[in-house]
Formats: sequence, C-alpha cells, structure tokens
Amino acid sequence: MSQTERLPALSQYERFVLESLYRQAAEEAGHPLNAQARQRIREEYIASLGKDIPQTRPYRRHKKTGDTAKTFHWQ
Repeated sequence: MSQTERLPALSQYERFVLESLYRQAAEEAGHPLNAQARQRIREEYIASLGKDIPQTRPYRRHKKTGDTAKTFHWQ
C-alpha cells in the first residue's frame, strides 16, 4: 500500500479497495498508472464513499383492537 498510506482518513478496508482499484486499472491499461490517473481514481472513490449507504425501510405497527401480537408491516 504505497500511495494510500498517506491518507489516514481512509480505513484499512478503504485503502485495500483503493489499491485494488489501482491494480485493476493498471491491468486494464496494460501499464503502471501515472500520478494523474491514480489521483483521478482516488478522487472518484472518495466521492463515491457516501453514496452507498443502504436506506432503511420505514415500518409501522398496525394495531387492531385486542391485538397483542408484535407484528410489523413494511410500508
């Protein structure tokens, strides 16, 4: 992990993913990546980090008179 070690804001897993992206891009290009290509990949990856947060589905309990079961119905 050469370049990404200087990014303390990234977790170990995120640095691993970034290095994997570098390797994949280098294999596709057929030659080692230059600094500009690595910078572009790093910026795209960091920009995409907050976008993959799964959304939770809201739920609400539909209570009927005399019903004590704890069942939830997804909306």
